[in-house]
Amino acid sequence: MSVRLLKEDVKTTFGIFVSIIQCRRAKKYALSLVEGTVAENYARIWSYGEEIKRSNTGSTVKIYVDTMPDGKNYFSNIYICFATVKEGWCGGCRRIIKLGGYFLKTYCQGEFLCAVGRDANNGIFPIAWAVVYVDNKENWKWFIENLVDDLQCWNDGSGLTLISHQHKGLVEAVKELFPAAEHRHWHVVSCGSMKFETRKMNESYIVDVTKKNAVVATLSILNVRLDAPHIDPLYLAAFYQNTYKKSISGMNGMNMWPSKTFTPPLPPLKRRKSGRPKVKRRRDALDRSGRHTISKARKKVSCGICIEKGHNKITCTQIQRPPNTNVTKKQKNQANTRIYEYART
Repeated sequence: MSVRLLKEDVKTTFGIFVSIIQCRRAKKYALSLVEGTVAENYARIWSYGEEIKRSNTGSTVKIYVDTMPDGKNYFSNIYICFATVKEGWCGGCRRIIKLGGYFLKTYCQGEFLCAVGRDANNGIFPIAWAVVYVDNKENWKWFIENLVDDLQCWNDGSGLTLISHQHKGLVEAVKELFPAAEHRHWHVVSCGSMKFETRKMNESYIVDVTKKNAVVATLSILNVRLDAPHIDPLYLAAFYQNTYKKSISGMNGMNMWPSKTFTPPLPPLKRRKSGRPKVKRRRDALDRSGRHTISKARKKVSCGICIEKGHNKITCTQIQRPPNTNVTKKQKNQANTRIYEYART
């Protein structure tokens, strides 16, 4: 229930008028009673990782903390990849991986990194995900190294296609770990009727699969061959069934998670960027190029009172202004003091 609906519900049920801030605080307190506080949830992270390994044997869970000089541990990174997902991707998914990073707009903030594949039916197939404190080259390299170990891609990425945004740290990490992979930054949008629009910065192309009149490199993103008689084996039903042959096992509740002797970590420290936070969005090259401003150089201003050019209404001579008495601020304060004392008497 949203905060505004909660306010209306309290008004209708109890006849009490409460503010939005009161409803927000009450909702936050109720959720803390049901789900626990942020510190309590982060303290269970070791048990959470052990429960994943127990219920899904062979899964990868890597948790890192930052140890401070005072002995306190703060959460840093976590990486998760289920065993059935590894086998499913290696057994029947197309050799296409989409890498992306997204902001976590929660109390502790951070970045959510993920790797997503495509099955034989062009369906989304999540592979692995991680939570880090910032989106940089070091964290992307750490994430891709774990992905290489899980998917057993030790051949420099030959035969693999990676699709991602143009983050500088991500691009450099891919060049180091997957030098032979085909790394593309195109965004493919379906237009219906077997037509697609591919975008890259200010470039855009329309791909018509039925007429086969698009660029070969663009069609390789869609995994569509130009020669119609050939069908890739990954499109066969056997590969699709092999992808979902096993399923992810369920987990027990928090009260049944295995206990660990490690020191429970605290929520991550908030990372504050230097300078004043930006409010306006960053404009791309197309927005900046289309902006048009009017220059006021060599343009005479006109008065709004006498409609003459060369001055404005502040310096207009046709307005009757009170004479300047040259009274200082000290004299004004003394006069006000005398008036106040006279009024009291």
